[in-house]
Amino acid sequence: MRYAKTERNVLSYTQHPFIVNLNYAFQSQDKLFLILEYCPGGDMARLLAKEKRLSEERARLYTAEILLAI
Repeated sequence: MRYAKTERNVLSYTQHPFIVNLNYAFQSQDKLFLILEYCPGGDMARLLAKEKRLSEERARLYTAEILLAI
């Protein structure tokens, strides 16, 4: 739970084109809900599960975007 709350806090003040935006967050007695920006392409895990391997050009592009986000 502490990790999820830390993620919520970081996302609440992070504004970057390569990081998904947090629109809203709330919690119930035992769950934390994060309402994130809709990403129609899915996430990197889904992409890798589908394609198994990225071309060098795409890997370079995603690596650059990750570095810029950091």
